[in-house]
Amino acid sequence: MSLNRYLIAGLKVEMEVTGEMLRSRSEKYRFDFEGEPDISIVPQPDQLQKMGAEHPVLKPEAVEYLATGAMFYFRLLRFGGFMLHSSCIAYNGKAYIFSADSGTGKSTHTSLWQQYVDGVTMINDDKPAVKLIDGVFYAIGTPWSGKTAQNTDVQVPIGGFVMLSRGKVNKIYPGSVHEAIPFIMKQTMMSGKAESVDLLVDLMDKFLTSIPLYKLECDISEQAVITSFEALTGEKYIKRK
Repeated sequence: MSLNRYLIAGLKVEMEVTGEMLRSRSEKYRFDFEGEPDISIVPQPDQLQKMGAEHPVLKPEAVEYLATGAMFYFRLLRFGGFMLHSSCIAYNGKAYIFSADSGTGKSTHTSLWQQYVDGVTMINDDKPAVKLIDGVFYAIGTPWSGKTAQNTDVQVPIGGFVMLSRGKVNKIYPGSVHEAIPFIMKQTMMSGKAESVDLLVDLMDKFLTSIPLYKLECDISEQAVITSFEALTGEKYIKRK
C-alpha cells in the first residue's frame, strides 16, 4: 500500500494511490506535511468493487480515480467545501464557474475563453472544489478533473456562477436563486447521511445568495465568448492579435 501526502483545497490529505491516473494527476498537489491529516482516503475493496460494477466499462485505475474523488468530496463538506460538476476558469483574479449537464458544452466554452482571451487559467475542467474561506467563496483546483488532466493547484475568489445551455443566439442574463437551486443540486453529489445533507444545504444557501448568478445560452463561436466575457468581467472584449 502506498500512502502519499498532499495539500488539496488547503487541507492535509493522506491518500492511498495505486493507479497511474490518480498518481499522475495528483502529483502537483504532493506535500509532505507533518502530523495527522485532515482527510484520510483509503478506498476499501468493497467500495472499489461497487464503483466498478456501476461503471463496468472503466479500467481499475479509473475506478480508483472516481472512488477517491467521491471520498474527498464527502469529507470536504466538514471543512466548508463541496465539489461541483463544472468547468472553472480564472481571469484577472476572479474565478468563473460554468456548469451544465454532461455533453452540453461547458468545457467547449471554457476552451474558447482560453483560445480568445489572454490570461485565462483552467482551474479544473470537471470537479473544482468550492470552499468558504473567511466569508469568501473560492474555486480551488483538485486532482479530479474528469476525462482530462486539466487542473491547476490554485485558489481564486469566485466572480460568477453560470448555468450554461445551448442556444442559437448568444445571450446572458441574471439568474435567480430559485432557478439555481435545482440546477446546482444536479451538478453535485448527494449523500444519504443526514449530517452531509445538512452541511451541503447550508453551504448551498450561502453560496447562491452571495455569488453573482447567470444564465448563458450560447453556440460555439467567438461571439459566445464575447457575450459571457463582457457580462462576467465588466470589461470590453479586445480581439487577440
